Amino acid sequence: MQGHDGLPTLSTGEQIKLLRQRAGMTRAVLAELLGKSTDWVKSVETGRILAPRLNTLGQIARALQVPVQALITTGEQVVLSNGTAHAALPAVRDALNRWALSTNEPAPPLEHIGARLAVAWRARHASPDHRTVLGALLPDLIRDAQRAARVHSGADRNRAQALLADVLGLAQIFLAYQPAGDMLWRVADRAMLAAQESGDPLALA
Repeated sequence: MQGHDGLPTLSTGEQIKLLRQRAGMTRAVLAELLGKSTDWVKSVETGRILAPRLNTLGQIARALQVPVQALITTGEQVVLSNGTAHAALPAVRDALNRWALSTNEPAPPLEHIGARLAVAWRARHASPDHRTVLGALLPDLIRDAQRAARVHSGADRNRAQALLADVLGLAQIFLAYQPAGDMLWRVADRAMLAAQESGDPLALA
């Protein structure tokens, strides 16, 4: 039986090891990209510890330059989308679905978007109810970041794409463990695409 990308059905750890080896990357290099120890990477790959949470899986996927789906197997106990829907989920979903098509509508300054994004990340780490805080901040932030990525050009477009990748990373944290699996995978792929379009090594890492 084969899974995503033609890979055999393996545990998440085994999947990570196989994709890391395919990329020609040592455990030490992957550990450095993730800010983890080499022993931690080995423990994940060998199943000595439980499969990482979604946010960490997203970081591993970005380091290996693969979709996050490639790291998750049908047999792995990774809970992603069977929790209770937050009241703000419809507003976040609507913002993600309303991609700006016109380049005539101006976007807020990139510095403004960056400052709001920094506030949102601080709230995510500091608030005991970070999902409620993010649910209030994300809809407008998503719309503005998507519009900025659409209307800017040149170096400003690259920066806007990096900001959008970061905003979508925050959206993944909000969506995880809610009944929004369809959005979760779509947002993960769009975040990776925006990071690649930005040309920013930090956005990719």
